[in-house]
Amino acid sequence: KLKGLAEAFRTRRIDHSMFRQPLELSETLSDAERQSVIAKATRRYAITLVTRSFGRGTDFMCADSGLVDNGGVHVVLTFFPEDESECKQCFGRTCRQ
Repeated sequence: KLKGLAEAFRTRRIDHSMFRQPLELSETLSDAERQSVIAKATRRYAITLVTRSFGRGTDFMCADSGLVDNGGVHVVLTFFPEDESECKQCFGRTCRQ
């Protein structure tokens, strides 16, 4: 899948102005703010930065058919999971459709 993504970036001219301001999901947000960020995180051109604790126990439901048609949500871990189950949990957040 990574090779396919890399090829898509090489062959498509991506207009970076389409991407929205990155969202942050962290423990400092109220419950209402968290729900708002989670809802916006699975829309086309959204970039969401999430702390480690939200990689587990938070489900991101994708209702944007345009996003699904273009490969769905992509998860990039910027830390090494402590164990295999944590890795599966992080990537599984977007798979419970």
